[in-house]
Amino acid sequence: MPLDPNAQRQYLTKHLFEVECAGVVFGRFMKASVISDETEAIEIREGGRNYPRYMPGTSKTAELTLERGIAAEDTDLINWKAQVSNSRTDVALADDQYKRDLDLVQYNAARVVRRRVRLFNAWIKTLSLGDVDASASEVQVETAVLVYESWEVIVE
Repeated sequence: MPLDPNAQRQYLTKHLFEVECAGVVFGRFMKASVISDETEAIEIREGGRNYPRYMPGTSKTAELTLERGIAAEDTDLINWKAQVSNSRTDVALADDQYKRDLDLVQYNAARVVRRRVRLFNAWIKTLSLGDVDASASEVQVETAVLVYESWEVIVE
């Protein structure tokens, strides 16, 4: 659909976002890395052509890194990571017991939802509770690295 040159655009700001799981706010994070996917380019060389042709190959998503300040009662990521770790043991959880669909929800200045990025079958690959330092005066930061199988953008 072509853009209306006279329409006023509402740009998204980077600082107003939350992460939801099943419609419930899962966490408020300080930072989230870029959500992206990349498709491999397969090069095809044919005789008689000076330049190769390309066709799409397999695609893969990037990892999502989330950072937030830790409160003593924040155990949701720790519990989720424990479920992921238990999925590799003899107990072997089913995918739906540790993989989750998450929404990264972006708001405008009036706190109205402007866009969702839905991540499908996400799970925590790495969880770091952050370092401690007796000489520091900042909040301890928890970092979670998530992998996911695919994503889609939902404009609201």
